Amino acid sequence: MPGKPAQPKWHLNIVIPEPTPEALARRRELSARMDDLRATMQPLGFSVVDIIREARDPDGDFSSE
Repeated sequence: MPGKPAQPKWHLNIVIPEPTPEALARRRELSARMDDLRATMQPLGFSVVDIIREARDPDGDFSSE
């Protein structure tokens, strides 16, 4: 016969309130400004994959040393 399911040792009663109409309007405004800014920017010339590869192997020789 299986035992009782595990019970959490603690419980959080966190209530996140709904954003106000003003907060939603501000978020939309900031999002539009970010989109406008992105449209003026040039590509950086490297990707996330390039960053990860550099972090894993800074000298680029792919050796295990």
